[in-house]
Order: sequence, then structure tokens, then C-alpha cells
Amino acid sequence: MNIVLFDAENIDQLKEPRDENSRYVKRFFTPFIKDGSLKYIENIQSQVALLQVDEVLVPITINHGEFGNAYVVSPYTHYVDYAKEELVLIKNSFLKKTLEGLLSGLGKLLRFSQVNKVIHINNWMFSTNLYMDLSEEQIEAITTYLTNRFPHHAFIFRSINQFVYKDIYTSLQKKGYHLIASRQVYFSKHRKEMKGRQREHVNRDYSLIRKKEYEIIHLNENHSGYARELLDLYNDLYIKKYSKWNPKFTEDFIRLSLKEDLLTMKGVKKGDHFIGCLGYWKINGIMTTPLFGYNTDLEKEAGVYRVLSALLNEESENKGNLLNMSSGAADFKINRGGEGVIEYSGVYTHHLPFTRKIGFLVLQGLINGIGVPLLKNQKL
Repeated sequence: MNIVLFDAENIDQLKEPRDENSRYVKRFFTPFIKDGSLKYIENIQSQVALLQVDEVLVPITINHGEFGNAYVVSPYTHYVDYAKEELVLIKNSFLKKTLEGLLSGLGKLLRFSQVNKVIHINNWMFSTNLYMDLSEEQIEAITTYLTNRFPHHAFIFRSINQFVYKDIYTSLQKKGYHLIASRQVYFSKHRKEMKGRQREHVNRDYSLIRKKEYEIIHLNENHSGYARELLDLYNDLYIKKYSKWNPKFTEDFIRLSLKEDLLTMKGVKKGDHFIGCLGYWKINGIMTTPLFGYNTDLEKEAGVYRVLSALLNEESENKGNLLNMSSGAADFKINRGGEGVIEYSGVYTHHLPFTRKIGFLVLQGLINGIGVPLLKNQKL
């Protein structure tokens, strides 16, 4: 099996792939490789490259131990910094203090074991990664190639679940990857598959467009002048309300997405201003929404979050895609047909010394032993 790595030095030598998904990968990641990740996501300092595995292009992010990055390229941020913020959701004070102590101790151990010296495989730098078909042989070849070329790095496949990626999950297990739980995500049913009450919720959400006289606009390159306004809507929700450790997209990323059609983007407009926006992407019949936001200063009755969610359901139904609703807002999503699924990161450390393995081994024990029951009970 032939594998070639394309980075800033040789990306111009990469020929146009025959496969549609791989053409999308090339179009998406070439600007990140040429311009650097910080131009498009201001809290991701990472080397971006592409692995060509036979005819398939697989994006990777390479980090050498940097801290302060968004959680999508930093295991430390994900399991320590972000997790500490999530503790505010826990009502039980004893449990909360116990977890605070565990996270502090875990953080010291993860720093000692250089947990951020890592390569993420198939990393789109979004909260949710979608996967092309990868065979067991291809996963083995990728692992062997990276082990030889980057012998001091750990390797991670994020966003793995047994609901839609069972074959990849099983292949990673067979190849010695440790599966460490990361979060609970929700997959949405189409309306015809929902229970009556769930369908009613979605229909009422969509009726708000007419009641509130919202204008729904399909965004394209002609709307590049609204890049700052659209970005502010995302930041209001995902950065200011949720967490600074989420990816902080830049105006350049919004403009690039509109120009190159990297995301299918829609805006909700009231009068002269956008009050909500979404941007989704899809691979192999599964879609998810890395760009999602609204004016959080509006009263709850405005229902913009509900409208955006209804638009996503409609898009998934009309195009026959399965919608990965990502994490958070559990009750809202379950009431609209969401099915909770535990998501995992597959971590490979067999080539590393014990001092580098220990952090991930302890992490696996803590997260799978303590975190998964909490996730299933929707306490985190």
C-alpha cells in the first residue's frame, strides 16, 4: 500500500484526486497547509498535512506539545481545561470537588507524559470529524507509516462511535488503539421516524419562520461582506456562552468557506441583520454542523436556536442524510428525536516509552470508568 505525505513543501505536486470526497479534502485543506492554521482558526497552532493512502486523502494535524490550543488538536485541553469548565453543570458538590481534584492530578500527569505531542488522523479541526471509508488494512498502513516517520508522537482518531463507524472502531481495537470516551453526541431521526411528540416539536420549531417573519438565505460568495457579522453569531454561542476552547474561526475562514463552498451555509435574517447562521458539511451520507450560532441577546421567544435546528432537520431529510447533532442541549435534542451515542478517541501509543503511555492509560481508566456513566446519565 502506497502512502505519501503532502505538506507545505510539496502540496503543489498533489494531483487532482478522482474520488469526490478526496477532491473535497484537497480543496478544504490546501489553504490550511499553504497559509498555516492560525489564519483560519486563531486558537489552533498546528501543522496541517495530507496523507495520500492509495487514492484516498486523509488530513492530519501534527503537534509537538503546544498548550493553549482548541480541544480539537489538544488532548490536554479536551480532557482537562474543557472538562474543568464542564464541572459547573454538576449539582452534587461532593462529586464536583472530587472531580476537580482528579482533573488537577490528571493534568499534572498528562503534562509529564507529553500528551500534546500528538498527530490527529482524519482531523478536520471541527468539533465533529466525519469519516470516509477506511479499511483495516489502510488503518494499519497509516499507523505503520506514522510510527516510522514520527516515532515520538502518539496518534489519535477522534470522533469514533459504534453507531455509524463500527467497522473503524473495531479495526482500531484490533490494531491496538485504546478507545477513550470523549463525549456524548446525538443522531437525529427524520420526521417520519419520530414519535408523535417529537415530530410536533420539530414542526412547531419550523413554524416560527413564518410567525416571526424570518428570512432564510442560502449564503454564498456574494455574502462575503457579512463575514464579520456571521462570525460574531458563532462566537456569541460557541465561544462566549460555551467555551473559549472551542475552535475560534476567523473572518478569513468564513470568506474561504463561502468562496470555495467548504460548508453549506444558511442565514436567518430579521430586517437588515442576520440573527442566526449555520454551516454544515457531509461525507458518506452523514452531515454535521461546525458553524452554528445566533444572537444570544435576543429574548428566548425569538426561537432562533429552534429555527436553526429545524432547518438542519429539513436539510437532512431533503438530501437523505443522517444528521449528527453533536453534543450538548441533551433534552432539546432528545425531544426532537435525538439518539445519544458515546463518542471515542482511538489512541495509539505502543511505540512509545512507558512514561509517554502512562498519561493515556490513566486517562482511559478514569474517563471510561467514571466519565461514561456520567455522560449516559447526562450529567456532563
